[in-house]
Amino acid sequence: MKRYHYREIGSTNDEARRLLGEGRIQGSALVTAEVQTGGRGRNERRWMSPRGGLWMTRVLSPDVREVLWSIYPLLAGVAAVGAIHAIAGVQAELKWPNDVLWEGRKLGGILCESLQGHILIGLGINVSIGWERRATPGFEPVDLQTAAGGLKASPPEVIADLADGVNCHIDRWCAVLEENPEQVLGTWRRHCCIFGRDVRVLTGEQVYEGVARDIGGDGALMVEMPNGRVRRFYSGDVSLRLRGEGNDCIR
Repeated sequence: MKRYHYREIGSTNDEARRLLGEGRIQGSALVTAEVQTGGRGRNERRWMSPRGGLWMTRVLSPDVREVLWSIYPLLAGVAAVGAIHAIAGVQAELKWPNDVLWEGRKLGGILCESLQGHILIGLGINVSIGWERRATPGFEPVDLQTAAGGLKASPPEVIADLADGVNCHIDRWCAVLEENPEQVLGTWRRHCCIFGRDVRVLTGEQVYEGVARDIGGDGALMVEMPNGRVRRFYSGDVSLRLRGEGNDCIR
């Protein structure tokens, strides 16, 4: 697997796209950066990526049925929580479709894109950033150092180990995906923090409220509406709601 590392870059996903466009990536590759100045999440939201985090894009050339491609964001989440637990002993959780959480605070995020028959798994994990000093109202991230109660190695060493761990877990789950996609989905379900809870789903300008029940075989979120019918969502922003309250408790 080819590796491309940068001290500072706009976005690892954008760089992966550039390298693919120039024909410099054939098959699998990894793009990492110490700092991203133009990191982005879903819907082109800005992703803060200062020094002290794992900012990476894994490029895959999937040898699976295209119908399974929609599961890759969930596969990436499973890989992330597995690596986080192995490296730092932290039990992270997942919130559909792309958030990695610890005690309701955002520890990391995932952005999957496709290009020229490739899947780009963009992943950011806060390792040692000191978000408490940076937090703004309504946005309360957390880093791995806080979640673990301290790191056993220096942040650069942990970031390097985490990159290797995430990639090993991605490879492991990619090998499982074609033969047993339900194993990937079942593992994601076990780490999910929203099932059985009141949620608000924002899709464009439409807002839906109900109870998150499950994910489908295609990765869609299944939400039970107040009328008892189950609605499937393939994209959207999900927030958890306290019962009987009007405010979100997770963003």
